[in-house]
Amino acid sequence: MGRPPRGIPWLDKRDNGIWYVLWYDGEARQTRRQSLKTAELKPATTAYADFLLSWSEEGRPSRRSLKVVLDFYLKRHIGRSANDTERPMHAAKPILRFFRDRDLRTIDVPACHDYMDARRKQRISDGTIRRELYVIQAAANYALKHKQISTADMPTIDAPRDSPARRAYLTHQELEKIFSTAEADLQDFIALAYYTGSRRGAIEDLTVRQVDLAGGLIELMPHDASPTERLSKKKKPTVPIMPEIRNRLERLVERKMPAATVLPPRSYYHLFKAHATKQGLMEKSYPHILRHSRATHLLQAGVPIYAVAKLLGDTMETIEASYGHHSSDYLSDVFRGKGPKLD
Repeated sequence: MGRPPRGIPWLDKRDNGIWYVLWYDGEARQTRRQSLKTAELKPATTAYADFLLSWSEEGRPSRRSLKVVLDFYLKRHIGRSANDTERPMHAAKPILRFFRDRDLRTIDVPACHDYMDARRKQRISDGTIRRELYVIQAAANYALKHKQISTADMPTIDAPRDSPARRAYLTHQELEKIFSTAEADLQDFIALAYYTGSRRGAIEDLTVRQVDLAGGLIELMPHDASPTERLSKKKKPTVPIMPEIRNRLERLVERKMPAATVLPPRSYYHLFKAHATKQGLMEKSYPHILRHSRATHLLQAGVPIYAVAKLLGDTMETIEASYGHHSSDYLSDVFRGKGPKLD
């Protein structure tokens, strides 16, 4: 196939048999390419036509709206390789309802503040608003990395600051209140998440195969985990089956196939949030607080930081930075009466 003028992208079938679209990047002074992921001419031609629709004279896709960039990010990254797909997909909905097809570069600090005000009027927490705005930033970074936009198209994101409440934990009384008033499936989720110190996703995806009742262990990393999951900073360690959840686990895995999930397949995020809010704990209505609470309670009980770090799959530095301040009141009791008196 003959090569069109330099300013227009062209099709080319590479040695691997796959069709690519190529174009000359005038700014970088080099030819770039993008795989059309097919060896067949007809679908390649269709994909090429779609590509040309978004092309500009400057030598890059001209449609740089938030919607286009978000769609690219969600389909190419979140839909294929990300560990957490639910929250970015969920965050995209209010983002697009508010900003619609707005040009990405016009999303600046005032626009972010307008978004914050609108979401707060809907009684949405700052933590949720922060995650939503960071999805815009992540999508823009991903699009820039893959040459879909230029640095001039990047948004300027300002989000609510991380509040101390996000490092909050449930007191023993609050935990008991949430647990005792929860119904069957949610109560099982709370017990497993708390006593394993695990993240929500690990408990939701936990299969019977990962539970070794005879050995007294739960292998949180699934056997068929992808390389991305295994290299993730969010480690999934092997944890002991605590006596408090053994009977519960035995009931949950009974007569189930190895590939079946221990808990009924559903998202427990909104279930937990609604329940905790109903109990008057709106500021603590996110499932991750169970992990925070487990770590804090163990440290307060005098469990060594090393042991807590092993349980959570974190480093000792992370445990100290994230949870150490919750134990300060208890340290006064530990040190009281120790050392000389300076009266």
